[in-house]
Amino acid sequence: MSDENEKSWLERTAMGDEGAFRALYDSYSPRIYSLGMYLTRSSVMAEELVQDIFEKLWKRRTHLSEVDNFSAYIKAMVRNTAGNHLKRMAHERLILAKIAREQTSVEQPAELAMEQDHLRRIWKEAVDSLSPRVKEVYMLSRMEGLKNAEIAERLGISIYTVKEYLKNALSVIRTHLDNGLPLLVAMAFLAGKKIF
Repeated sequence: MSDENEKSWLERTAMGDEGAFRALYDSYSPRIYSLGMYLTRSSVMAEELVQDIFEKLWKRRTHLSEVDNFSAYIKAMVRNTAGNHLKRMAHERLILAKIAREQTSVEQPAELAMEQDHLRRIWKEAVDSLSPRVKEVYMLSRMEGLKNAEIAERLGISIYTVKEYLKNALSVIRTHLDNGLPLLVAMAFLAGKKIF
């Protein structure tokens, strides 16, 4: 892709040309996905980054013609957005990964085992409190490991609806977990043991 083509796409996108925006998407989505995979080590999060970045670009399209180095601009967006994703999902990812991988060890102190059981109950209550459709999307994403596009295709909904459902689910689950996780982690450090 030449610099002239890219500049033309940016200028046309700034004027609302969806075809030019699609050309930008086709050119940059693989690069964003690759950088997202490098930063997050997660294909699901890398896919979400691609969608988030292009949503932001479309919303900011009127300013795209002012961007001098679009490649550097995109890299900065990806790094910032990935950082926000990782912060937002840290609690949920830790809990799910540990719960799925291990069960409570008989060598752990009784207090820690109780905290683990308590945290599992909190997570289950949070998931059960979701609406049926949101819960279905969440379980397909986090338990079956499907990508957003795969969930959208399976359920016959848009990828943007999938993203909104996941954001809703994660918000509810994080609210439930916020009170349980700090104590659990502190106890794990004190005990010098893995918590799940």
